[in-house]
Amino acid sequence: MDFKVFALPQPERERLVVMLTSFFRVRPEVELAFLFGPFVAGRPFRWVDVGVEWTPAVGDPDRAAARLERALGRTYGLRWRVRNLAAAGPLIGWQATYGLLIHSAGPFRAVDLCRRTWPAGWDFVPKLQRWLDPAI
Repeated sequence: MDFKVFALPQPERERLVVMLTSFFRVRPEVELAFLFGPFVAGRPFRWVDVGVEWTPAVGDPDRAAARLERALGRTYGLRWRVRNLAAAGPLIGWQATYGLLIHSAGPFRAVDLCRRTWPAGWDFVPKLQRWLDPAI
């Protein structure tokens, strides 16, 4: 397994975000896209995390995610991990909504995702802390 770590300077990261916004604008199957994880935080990263909500017309979200990862890899290089936000657990959804919104098919798509994930995330994080350290 390749454990290569990428470290892009901030101007290159910002340039990539602008290009990704255009990339997703012409993808009608994607209703919502967030960048999140170490790439957005400005830290070295192994892959770029992309959270996506698909249109209902997408029959197999996992297959669509794999195709999107390949398209991103061919277009921009790097490594990509596309997550289906509709099926993601509360922690992934919460992380994504704290990331960078790069595409939304409608003005309220991101608000709906935040409304669904934030309460679940706020409920889940203390439970996770208690599971990891029962003394809390």
